[in-house]
Amino acid sequence: MIICIAGKNNIAVDSLNFLLSFIKKEKLCVLLNKTDNFQNNWQKSLGYFAKKNKIKICNLEELYLIHDLIFFSLEYDRIIKVEKFKSNQLFNLHFSLLPEFKGMYTSVLPILKNKTQSGVTLHKIDIGIDTGAILFQQKIDISLNDSAKDLYNKYIQFGTKLFIENVDKILINNYNAVEQTHMNSSYYSKSYIDFLNIEIDFNKTAHQIYNSLRGFTFREYQLPFYNESKIYKSEILSEKSFTKPNTLIFEDDECFIISTIDYNIKLFKDYYDIFWKYCEEGDVEGVKSVLNYIPNINTKNKKGWNAIIIAVYNNHLNLVKYLINLGANILATNYKGTNLLMYARSAGKYTKDYSMFKFLYSKEIDIEWRDDNNLSVLDYAIKDKQDLLINIINVND
Repeated sequence: MIICIAGKNNIAVDSLNFLLSFIKKEKLCVLLNKTDNFQNNWQKSLGYFAKKNKIKICNLEELYLIHDLIFFSLEYDRIIKVEKFKSNQLFNLHFSLLPEFKGMYTSVLPILKNKTQSGVTLHKIDIGIDTGAILFQQKIDISLNDSAKDLYNKYIQFGTKLFIENVDKILINNYNAVEQTHMNSSYYSKSYIDFLNIEIDFNKTAHQIYNSLRGFTFREYQLPFYNESKIYKSEILSEKSFTKPNTLIFEDDECFIISTIDYNIKLFKDYYDIFWKYCEEGDVEGVKSVLNYIPNINTKNKKGWNAIIIAVYNNHLNLVKYLINLGANILATNYKGTNLLMYARSAGKYTKDYSMFKFLYSKEIDIEWRDDNNLSVLDYAIKDKQDLLINIINVND
């Protein structure tokens, strides 16, 4: 028996890690998505995990020939052609409560269509798209406050749980496969939404607009816009609209208020890009000017950098002290495990000023911490021949 995990992100990595607890790695392999660059980002890299744990990375042509293959697609990015496989033990974990929402955009469409529930489904792979017989399902409630990212995180959480709780049954062929019904079945292709040209229709009811905004709120990919401002959340007000829909009623630094078909809606402006820019420049007063519009100073950008990481890397000691007093996380790392001492080391390398490093070292950040490359700050200092920094570390040790 050979078990293959095909796909990406935390669900693929955590499911493979679970299998490692009771399956020999020689019996495991992975199939990577085209976008896997072997680096962890806001989600873990399956390629990185497989390489680190010395698990074989296969291609589809190799897998086609394995008779005793058990294949799991966990966010794999290609449609599987079952007729090419010698094995018929091919399974997919789909992010919806099948038969609803076959295909794409399952973190967006249930919200756009005002659903209060979705789910995750483990099913057999057949010649159709997400049409195979259902083995196991888990329902997921969609809160009225959930954004697309919130729903995606729920899919990851409950999907991983569904896999872990039932994979042993699949491995010993102990399950009932129930064919999907045509009732409530729906499918959406990749062309259904053009994410490069997202336009919110504000000539709708407040509730429709509210759903559209949260449906396209996924900071790692996009935020919706109004009047060229990014919007990170909205709130339906109790005031009925008495002007033409999409009329701007009020604007200040925090928000817009616009009319709709029925009720006015408040759109909150997103200030993170400005906030992070001030952190890059070391502009303490600028940071102070936008703090009231920053829900969480520890929020990370696409690179995995938050305010304090940006300030440390750019060697702005006064700003770093100010952010720490505000509650910035001194144990912050980027998605590759680079911590604040490592960023301070980089800053000192270019400026020859190690006051930032000395300050953070006094905060008892773990000097032995190792990043995804299994290197510590001392390892990097030795590699770059930073004798002054090496001396600081040795003296304090």
